[in-house]
Amino acid sequence: MPPAPQEQSGDLATYTGYLLRRAQQAHVAAWQKYVSDEISSVQFGLLSILRRTPGHRSACSAMSSTSTDLPSPMSPLDWSGAA
Repeated sequence: MPPAPQEQSGDLATYTGYLLRRAQQAHVAAWQKYVSDEISSVQFGLLSILRRTPGHRSACSAMSSTSTDLPSPMSPLDWSGAA
């Protein structure tokens, strides 16, 4: 049973959601520094899948319905050098 509100720790590092968010922020920062500041890891993943299976463009619609950081028109991206 979770502790009563008055007994909860004020230390954010004890909350799983906070730690997950910090890890995600660290991942984005490292991705932008070492890989690309023009394409996200989610976009890269999608483009990698599409490059391996060029006939399966339906992955775009599946990913765009669940992710907010995919580009609206995918056409401006360089599909040839994605993977």
